[in-house]
Amino acid sequence: MVGLSLDFQLLNMLGFLSYAIYNAVLFYNGPIRRHYAALHSHNPPAVHANDVFFALHAATATAATLLQCCIYERGGARLAPSTIAAVSGAVVIAVVWAGAVVLFPAVDPGTCPHPCPGASLLTWLSWLYYLSYIKLAVTLVKYLPQVVLNCRRRSTEGWNIANVLLDLEGGALSLVQLFMDADVCSDWSPFVGNPVKFALGCSSLLFDAVFMAQHYILYPGAWRTAACRAMSADFCKPELCFGPCAAEEGLRPGEGGSMPVGEGGDSEAVIDLEEASLLEEDHRQKGCMHACMQ
Repeated sequence: MVGLSLDFQLLNMLGFLSYAIYNAVLFYNGPIRRHYAALHSHNPPAVHANDVFFALHAATATAATLLQCCIYERGGARLAPSTIAAVSGAVVIAVVWAGAVVLFPAVDPGTCPHPCPGASLLTWLSWLYYLSYIKLAVTLVKYLPQVVLNCRRRSTEGWNIANVLLDLEGGALSLVQLFMDADVCSDWSPFVGNPVKFALGCSSLLFDAVFMAQHYILYPGAWRTAACRAMSADFCKPELCFGPCAAEEGLRPGEGGSMPVGEGGDSEAVIDLEEASLLEEDHRQKGCMHACMQ
């Protein structure tokens, strides 16, 4: 897990868990849906099944990644105290707020008149909005540790660019869905009633553009070197190496490390497997990889 920011992962966990609760409750809970409709011209929440699945899947995947961070080598990476304080504070506020709504409910969301005093903080809808704003705040700041880490290392190695490309696609399609919902219903209230979805799509596109610039423009050599290393492990065998390192060892092309070359070209002894393996590794270290790649 070297190259992966722990701060990013912990913030991701907080954000996706909050967003999963927000989407699931707004999608399945009838009284809260009616409360929302009373506040937005009797229009239902712009939350669909795919929104619920996305948030739940992302929270599960992030939890699995955090578990891997606890198991595998992290390269000395640690959580920043500011990240721990921010996450702890957000969780404490959410728990205290939920307890206050249970003990001192301001209004029954199922019988809320119109206009509704939904602006009151002591309602479940307001609590859900708080969770959605946690997700928005996390999205705006969670990528910063990874951006800074990439800049300091001058490399994106360890940061999966495939996640960025998929996130870019998801953010773009989320915005398209939001615009299509508003156009089909001739109602733009989803942008007011669910501003987090719109803001999340825009911020995802912005940060994905930054990561793509780092990966493909600013630090392209790092990921190419990593790719070459991976390919070298499979294909850069001594018998395929025609570079200077082969000549250094007195090897003919095609003979590699299996047979030594005598003065007359005679093969007098067979190098055992362990020695051949060491020779192969030495070839890679000396630069035979680039010869194999040519």
